[in-house]
Amino acid sequence: MSAANYLLSDPSIVLYWKVKDPEKGLAIGSKAFGMPKTGPSDFVYTGTVPKDDLVRALHTDKYTSPSEHPNVSSERAHYEIVTAYGPVGVPPGMEVPMDGSIISTGAICFLPTSRGSVTLKSLDPQADPIIDPNFLATEHDWAILRSAMRTSMRVMNTDAAKELVEGQFQFPGYNIDINSTDEALNKRIMPFSSTWYHPAGTAAMGSVVDSECRVKGVKALRVVDASVLPHPLAAHYQGKSSNSCGHIDCMADTTTTSCYLCHRRARCRHDCGISLIVTQIFS
Repeated sequence: MSAANYLLSDPSIVLYWKVKDPEKGLAIGSKAFGMPKTGPSDFVYTGTVPKDDLVRALHTDKYTSPSEHPNVSSERAHYEIVTAYGPVGVPPGMEVPMDGSIISTGAICFLPTSRGSVTLKSLDPQADPIIDPNFLATEHDWAILRSAMRTSMRVMNTDAAKELVEGQFQFPGYNIDINSTDEALNKRIMPFSSTWYHPAGTAAMGSVVDSECRVKGVKALRVVDASVLPHPLAAHYQGKSSNSCGHIDCMADTTTTSCYLCHRRARCRHDCGISLIVTQIFS
């Protein structure tokens, strides 16, 4: 598989919950709501999908030895769930009130096996590329999102959560609960899934760049962003990838960065003579 066809990114799904007492200011839209220092979200949970579920999914995806797949052979963080104090990620055409009565639990698939592509649209260097993330192309990724949804619903059905949450905000034709079948959850995922924008892999280390992020076969050119990651990570890596300099060991040095918003250049602290503009997503 070429690097152009090795785009990896993170599918996500959001569930919405009705606050029991909106007048208490628990969600955005209420006049009594006070923004936490962490922003409009916290209470992050990282979860692992039951091994048997992933083995069945990988078997469906025709992996020859599903039990030896790295996402199964050791305990991994397959997904993350973040509680948001308001309705986030609402798909176009769907309506969720922004009046202080709704909070969200957003789940991200950390370790997808689906792969997309980035290809040229034309010979015009100014033309936007064709980006196909190819989300949810494997049963493995569907299984991870389903597991995350069930975890969200299980948590929101605890006695502690019921003190604050009245129940799930449902959409006509897409009602789900803790006892829903895989098919029902898939139906809910299809029109509501999105992404948290952690693309990587299109300039993967080992195929496009070496271990020092130098482009193979080209002098004085490095790629220093998340596109060099050859495999997905259970992390939010877009932040640091947009604040990196030319040498791999300088990535943590924020004094030698170039801003991906204003595109000011920065020089490597090794004084190697290379100036870079670091992009956040693709190079």
